[in-house]
Amino acid sequence: MDEEIWDFDCTGSVMRFDDKELKLNEQLTEVLDDRMGQRHVLAFADDIKTEERYLVKIRYELNPKYFDFEDPEEEREIAIDHFSCEVDAAQRLSDAGYGPKYVAHWGQFQGSGWPFYGGAVFFLVMGTVPGEDVNEIRDELSDRQLDSIRSQLARILELMRTNGYKLYEQHPSFLRYDKVADKLYLVDLTFIGFTDPNSETSIPVTEDNVYVEAFNIWRYPYEEPPQAPRPPLSGDEIALFSTFSVSVHDYTR
Repeated sequence: MDEEIWDFDCTGSVMRFDDKELKLNEQLTEVLDDRMGQRHVLAFADDIKTEERYLVKIRYELNPKYFDFEDPEEEREIAIDHFSCEVDAAQRLSDAGYGPKYVAHWGQFQGSGWPFYGGAVFFLVMGTVPGEDVNEIRDELSDRQLDSIRSQLARILELMRTNGYKLYEQHPSFLRYDKVADKLYLVDLTFIGFTDPNSETSIPVTEDNVYVEAFNIWRYPYEEPPQAPRPPLSGDEIALFSTFSVSVHDYTR
């Protein structure tokens, strides 16, 4: 791909909607989606007037010449539908208190400063949530906190399943955990996929579900318990062990 596609950074871009102007100040993630010829970005943006902070999910189209698409227009329509489903899932999580508050969403054409002039770019603007990136604090979490996270995560993923959604990739960086309030949020839907909740193969998400396990932040008792160290041998045990060893040695001779 052209170098400008790989080097592009949304930081500094200004978005305008309603009476707001938001400036993107920090990219948190960046993911290339080969299936749809898009790049996904999760970023922080600040209101230029009020300095209020927002979480913004961005998808921008890349030049289809770099991808092996039989019908680029069809792929573009699929990408638009996929964005609409991401917005719907984000709104449902917001309403349930499991994700950032939904603020706005829209699509527009990329300007001259973006990688594919005239291509589509989509914005999903949300509020911020309290707490920290679970991937960054995973080693600091107590067993009690991990138990709570596991229980809340199962409820979040079950809400998604019952509405026809799932995550086809899992990572703790998708999550934010507020230690003070003991509250978990799902903030990144880049890897959203689809499922039929009415299918016979669609199983309710519980705490031991594979989609929960796949976040891979769990410790005992969800993994094999560590073996307790063997206590030192007593004098009688040492004598018995020595006698047994000699007997075996003599027998094998």
